[in-house]
Amino acid sequence: MPDYLQLNIAVTDKQEREILVALLSEFDAIGFEETHNCLQVVLRAGDPGLGDIEILLNDRKLTWSSVPIKEENWNARWESGFEPVRIRDFCSIRAAFHSPLQPPTEHEIVITPRMSFGTGHHATTWLMVDAMERVAMHGKTVFDFGTGTGVLAILAAKMGASAVTAIDNDNWSIENSIDNFKLNNCDEILVFNKESISEFGRFDLILANINRHVILAQLPAMQQHLAPGGVLLASGLLKADSTVVLRAALEAGLDCVEETCREDWICLRLQHPK
Repeated sequence: MPDYLQLNIAVTDKQEREILVALLSEFDAIGFEETHNCLQVVLRAGDPGLGDIEILLNDRKLTWSSVPIKEENWNARWESGFEPVRIRDFCSIRAAFHSPLQPPTEHEIVITPRMSFGTGHHATTWLMVDAMERVAMHGKTVFDFGTGTGVLAILAAKMGASAVTAIDNDNWSIENSIDNFKLNNCDEILVFNKESISEFGRFDLILANINRHVILAQLPAMQQHLAPGGVLLASGLLKADSTVVLRAALEAGLDCVEETCREDWICLRLQHPK
């Protein structure tokens, strides 16, 4: 039996691709890859949400096909297609088999680029890293909600956070993040297989690069787990999500102090009242 199922969706319109990524992120998609005229989506074989995904694609009148793939085959292709990422002079993200970027950045993150989200290629990861540059991190406690490859947690540790806790509900992401923590000498980061922040304490900074559905559902809990004056950086959101998420944030008692945008995606900096 194959480990994964790859959906090949014929779509050339950039905005339609962004919408599809946002919609499919609310299922258990593990990875996305874009080619010239196709969006490739990887799911676990037997994913219970596959039927709903088929309905979604057919309702949007999209042409698509599916291909069963083995884990080792996907990993090899994913790694071979990974390119280094640079966020100005602040941070670079590369694989171990790449040479360090020149000129060097203030922070360098080296990862094993498997299927987990957060390699830095996706606009939302870029936005989160960009926003983190403007957060006073030294000595702060940080919670990474949906850590994926662990890139954001690693950056927080490198920026001087006193303690970093990360969670994900995907075993593959947990294993990959632990490997990457070790690779970056960040073994002090604590990572748990959890779906919610409810079991944890209060944090100075919460990083939530997830999706609209989860962020809306978890906003009240995240507000309760922010220290007074604490900051929540939220992405995985499209421009069209801004109004509804900002309304929910206000209802949860959070103020929006910054909104940034890249390729139809946004990142919100929300703050807990002091």
